[in-house]
Amino acid sequence: MALVPENIQLIEIDIQSLENEEADPTYGESDFFVDFETGRWTSQRITGQDKAVQWLKIGCMTEKYEHPIFEEFGAYFERLIEQQLPREVIEGEIVRGIQELAEQHEDLENVQIAVDFKGKKAFIDIVINGQEESVVIGQ
Repeated sequence: MALVPENIQLIEIDIQSLENEEADPTYGESDFFVDFETGRWTSQRITGQDKAVQWLKIGCMTEKYEHPIFEEFGAYFERLIEQQLPREVIEGEIVRGIQELAEQHEDLENVQIAVDFKGKKAFIDIVINGQEESVVIGQ
């Protein structure tokens, strides 16, 4: 028995079809859309700004250093809220944390952040290039 099979067939690759596949959002730089209401991934693909906004939203909802798989990705928002610091301090740290996350992603520019508190929950409205998203953090 040989290490290289004797019946090798020549496979032709059409470069044009490969380029078309790479331009298709189902390949390359796309990601699956997360339904944040159900907490599940969907089969829908997203790219560009939608993908960047979803990345930021996941970062806001991920407590930094709590999950080893994420390493330094995320923020300290829940810990801040639990510490019973003055609201102005927590709000400033949330805004700073989101801005630091946004700076890590090349597609996130012109980020505007508003924070509102109700009890031990922070309601965060984020506007990125006119696209608005909301995040709720806390218990």
